[in-house]
Amino acid sequence: MYIVTSVLIRVQYQTKEAIQMALTEAQKRANAKYVKKAYEDIRLRVKTGEKAKIEARAKETGQSLNGYINGLIKKDMAGSGGE
Repeated sequence: MYIVTSVLIRVQYQTKEAIQMALTEAQKRANAKYVKKAYEDIRLRVKTGEKAKIEARAKETGQSLNGYINGLIKKDMAGSGGE
């Protein structure tokens, strides 16, 4: 018998459908290793109340908060010749 302790929700944006996948401990370790290798974190501070406004706008545009902020950065950098 084996017990799964975590569930990953992967959202497919084209169909807006969520698929639940059980993760083994090995899969969780592999995912963490990949994220550590492939991504960097940036901490962002905003005034109290601004986070909710930004999250609401991201939701209006059909994006995650992270995707919304990354999209704004890419758009700004493309406009200034930065990328």
